[in-house]
Amino acid sequence: MNRLKELRQKNNLTLKELSEQLSKRNIKISADALAKYERGDREPKIDKWNHLAEFYGVSPDYLMGLNNNSFGNRIKELRIKNGFSQSDLAKATGLTRQAISNYENNERTPNDKTWQKLADCFNVSIPFARGEINVELIAKIAKMVFLIETTPFVTDCGFTNNAYESSKMVCSLMMLLLKQLNLNCSEEFKNIILNSQKIFNDPRFENICCSAKATGPVSYQKAKQCIEHVSYVSDRNNFENTIKDAKKLIGFYDKL
Repeated sequence: MNRLKELRQKNNLTLKELSEQLSKRNIKISADALAKYERGDREPKIDKWNHLAEFYGVSPDYLMGLNNNSFGNRIKELRIKNGFSQSDLAKATGLTRQAISNYENNERTPNDKTWQKLADCFNVSIPFARGEINVELIAKIAKMVFLIETTPFVTDCGFTNNAYESSKMVCSLMMLLLKQLNLNCSEEFKNIILNSQKIFNDPRFENICCSAKATGPVSYQKAKQCIEHVSYVSDRNNFENTIKDAKKLIGFYDKL
């Protein structure tokens, strides 16, 4: 259950008063819509959850009732992210609304067939839908990054031992990590590049590079070339080959 009604009552607000208070902040949500949100008849969009959470001074997760790592919370999180009410999700999967409610409240556990329906509906993997992550693989990624950065070696994965190739190896491992977290690698990488370019264009960046002492001065031109190169590569592929390279590195790690 979400905490909308609980927080409204704690603040001694009627639905109408809450709607009016939100309107003063240029947030348009009618009293009728608020009532439906509280009953679970309609699911707020993400921006509405964020506005309401900010109004009450709590986190969106707390407001949604996502306060632990159970599979029920992951189902609810994905449902909200996709803009589904429980009724919408029931129609999309052929399940009943009561079943969806039971799953989200951890009162029942979906069977394998149901997990597949839910994963297909949300376009995610079954482990992700269950709220699971491959901890062992993520640990290997972290250890491999550490190994690359601290130990000079040449692998049998088609990489050579120089600074540029080391950067490529680390980047490929980070792409594999993003994929394990069920994030869109291309979109996430574009955001990283945009932020990198903003930093690069900040005049303070060159000063930081030139004044680095602990590891020696960083080459301003090399940093620029690296950003330009990865920006170019990101436009040409969806990182399938990069992720394949990362899996080769994990295979190499398993042989050690």
